[in-house]
Amino acid sequence: MQASGGPPCFDLGNMRVLVTAGGSGIGRAMAEGFVAAGARVHVTDIAETALHDTLAALPAVTGTLGDAARIADVDRVRADVLARLGGLDILVNNAGIAGPTGGVDSYDDAEVEQTIQVNLTSHFYFLRRFVPMLKASPRNPSIIAMSSVAGRLGYSYRTPYAATKWAIVGLVKSLAAELGPDGVRVNAILPGPVQGERMDRVIADRARVTGVSFEEMRDDYLKKVSLRRMVEAADVANMALFLASDLARNVSGQVIGVDGNMEYTRDGTRRREKPQGHHHLRRDGLGPHALDVAASGTDARPDRRTGDRGGPGRGGGPAPARPRPGRRTPDAGSGGV
Repeated sequence: MQASGGPPCFDLGNMRVLVTAGGSGIGRAMAEGFVAAGARVHVTDIAETALHDTLAALPAVTGTLGDAARIADVDRVRADVLARLGGLDILVNNAGIAGPTGGVDSYDDAEVEQTIQVNLTSHFYFLRRFVPMLKASPRNPSIIAMSSVAGRLGYSYRTPYAATKWAIVGLVKSLAAELGPDGVRVNAILPGPVQGERMDRVIADRARVTGVSFEEMRDDYLKKVSLRRMVEAADVANMALFLASDLARNVSGQVIGVDGNMEYTRDGTRRREKPQGHHHLRRDGLGPHALDVAASGTDARPDRRTGDRGGPGRGGGPAPARPRPGRRTPDAGSGGV
């Protein structure tokens, strides 16, 4: 690290990084970026195929298959990180699921509980096990938590998801104050709509709920963004690299959007009919959530504990079957709305 007043230093050489939901989408993009910057990277994912593909494409990366919301799996991650990295300098809490879409009075209690457990409680599981390693790190340690633009704006018909993303903002603000005296920085990234198959599924599901076409709903999303374009997974990864670097050594407690300035989330399209029930979004192995998955799209394998985690159909396709309580579909990592 450069002394105050010296030239900036962007050096992640040999820094030890853990990225949850690193098998695809935003998670994989972050893994690729950290490896390119010279870091030693370990990823987790619930989707076996996504994890296998990432490890095959990035031979220097190690990984653990598991569920971020399952304590026994998180304990295995801790053991693997200690064995392979010997400690940790950067924790990227990227796991999460999209949750159900529909009116607040239509959700199954089990789906709401599942969304909170994966999107929020899992963060605490990782924090409890990895904060001691970060406190022991001499190399500008930091935590990067993946929230969403839904953690800055209201988001109708996605209230369980939005509630967890707002909670992550409060968690980051509180942790920055708590861990600052130990030299650990804590920041959140709030992605907007991220280009890819996962976002197409979200748009298709929301279009069905509000009774408009896929094309109308996609145009409506873009109208909400000042730059009139979606972001890419690499844009989010670049922000993570900055926040992990010495360039950001005095940046903590910050909530930073990567969304092209999303101005609002309320639907601008005219709803043609009152939504009936809800559609459960699934994120087929995308990675902002491993031990869950990241945001882009790969085949998700059933969770060994509770099986498949239900979710959004392909863009324009038929609505997915309503999931049975207790079944989970891997999410693609926390990320866009």
